Amino acid sequence: MAHRVCICIYHENVNLLLNSLSKHVNGSFCSNLYSFTSALVCDESNYDCMPSNYFTCENYFDLNIKNNIIDRHVQIKWYQWKHINGYATKEEQQGSVEQGIELLSSKVKTFLLHVYIKRQQSKFFEESKTNTDNKKIVIQVDYSENFEIKQQDEVQSAHWSSKSVSIFTAHACHAKGVVDGIGGSVKRIVWQQILTKKDKCENAADFINIAKTKTKAIIIDEITQEDIDKSKAQLQAFFSNTLSVKFSN
Repeated sequence: MAHRVCICIYHENVNLLLNSLSKHVNGSFCSNLYSFTSALVCDESNYDCMPSNYFTCENYFDLNIKNNIIDRHVQIKWYQWKHINGYATKEEQQGSVEQGIELLSSKVKTFLLHVYIKRQQSKFFEESKTNTDNKKIVIQVDYSENFEIKQQDEVQSAHWSSKSVSIFTAHACHAKGVVDGIGGSVKRIVWQQILTKKDKCENAADFINIAKTKTKAIIIDEITQEDIDKSKAQLQAFFSNTLSVKFSN
């Protein structure tokens, strides 16, 4: 089985609850995320429906989920991802089926709105790809795992106090491609050069200089703190009047 990472916390926390509750609720409403979403709204493409605010489907959770509980007093266990002291931790919890259902109910509005926004973003991206022309292109952008700055033959104390370089990749082509491969290729190129001890890599500028000397196929530039601060100010002004798309767990 492949190792799955970078899972969405909104989807996964609901999915973890469904995994524990599905056999305690009659029907297929809790069998998977798709069935669960469909059971909660009358129109998944309607913005008013998805946060369960629409009067015609605001009681769907009670009707399809709560009313189909087999035995609300049975004790069960479930998992939830939580942020504790800055770290994401998968925590085991336990309680009655009723308590699990109440926890699931508390996540519904946030989950449905998140699903709606995610689907709309994906729809827009797919439409954008089909509407490109000589004046419009689509560039796929991704965040690669940080490159941990290491040295060949470094002392033990240095091993536990490494700095890192954040890598953001953008990929443009005429066919399908995996944008993750760009970040991985650059990190591998730099690491192989570090192992030779011919080059020193202590910061982002060193990382870029090494990469530029070893590959011409990938365009690499440094984004400084000054660049970030300037962009941040521009984006804050641009998005100051937009709807919020960030929710609490």
